[in-house]
Amino acid sequence: RAARNSGSLVVPVGLAFEAIYGSDKDLFKSLYAADGSHPSELGAYLAACVFIETLTNRDAAQIKWNGSLDSSVANVLKQAAKQASN
Repeated sequence: RAARNSGSLVVPVGLAFEAIYGSDKDLFKSLYAADGSHPSELGAYLAACVFIETLTNRDAAQIKWNGSLDSSVANVLKQAAKQASN
């Protein structure tokens, strides 16, 4: 609400995490580092995809770079980013 009232842009990373939580609890757990608080490589990749979707209006699914992630996992994360950004 604060962003809406101030005309600010919100990057909905939390909604992307929530989408993964609702569809795959094991994958959701892997979004966090061992401390259970900070993002793992997967969580950081998901957040980056949401930023790309939000800031550039570019479909994250079109990104060819998956880092060290398996392409099928990267694709799931890209789809969650798209879902959160729409």
